Amino acid sequence: TISPHRHREIAQLFFMKKGTVKAALDGRHIDLSDNEILFIPALCVHGFQFRQGSEGLVISLPANVVGGLMAASSDLAGLMALPFVASANE
Repeated sequence: TISPHRHREIAQLFFMKKGTVKAALDGRHIDLSDNEILFIPALCVHGFQFRQGSEGLVISLPANVVGGLMAASSDLAGLMALPFVASANE
């Protein structure tokens, strides 16, 4: 379990290799499972309850890097402004 918290200067990508996790994102609850990716922008309050045996990884991105990507593309800006889930299989 990771208690709800936020990061001021980083965004994060979570890759759920196997297993499941219940995530709370600014009060919204979602479930992630095998081969799903979760993007969490800076300042989003997030917490997790992982099922035992779950495996994955986290990539932390400096907020200024994410800001540069968003400034370069209106499509990315729209996508990265809020948390989102995607399949790694797509």
